[in-house]
Amino acid sequence: MRDYLRFFCVLAAVLCAGASRAASDADWSECKREDGDRAKIIAACARIAGDKHSPPRDRAIALNNRGNAYQTNKDFGRAIADYDAALRLDPNLAHTYLNRALALKGEGEYARALADANKSLELEPADPVALRGRGDIYVARGKRAEGDLDAAIADYTEAIRLDPRDSIAYRHRGLAYEAKGDGEHASADYNMVIQLRTK
Repeated sequence: MRDYLRFFCVLAAVLCAGASRAASDADWSECKREDGDRAKIIAACARIAGDKHSPPRDRAIALNNRGNAYQTNKDFGRAIADYDAALRLDPNLAHTYLNRALALKGEGEYARALADANKSLELEPADPVALRGRGDIYVARGKRAEGDLDAAIADYTEAIRLDPRDSIAYRHRGLAYEAKGDGEHASADYNMVIQLRTK
């Protein structure tokens, strides 16, 4: 009789663990979404981030993803708080530094934003998305700091070298050229955007 009881206890534990795992998989599926119902994304990521049994890196990724959902809602304060918490759990998440940089840019904190973009590129030097993000920060600050538009153009140019099909980098570089009054280079970049998007 004891053997049967032991068997049923083990079976119940396995079934409960399986149900818990399925719920966790559903949360991950929702938390990783970049579109859809942001309230559901935020809730799913919160459940993962709040699970003290999850590995720190998993919790950090969930916090990063929840921060992204907040940032999409233009709730930069909550986004930055989540990125801060994610980086305390795992300080090697390059994209979290970039995401926080973009949220800081949204708050007008350009010096901190540039520091985070630089940290992201220190961790992943050949990341065209991080280069483009840092370029965007330079452009946002460009009316206040001499040389920022040139720095932005250099970042966009390097992003294009790394990914020649990056139409966003061409578009943003075109806007930077236009802000500098260089219509010829701006037109060339805008034409590249059209070519890339119609292929």
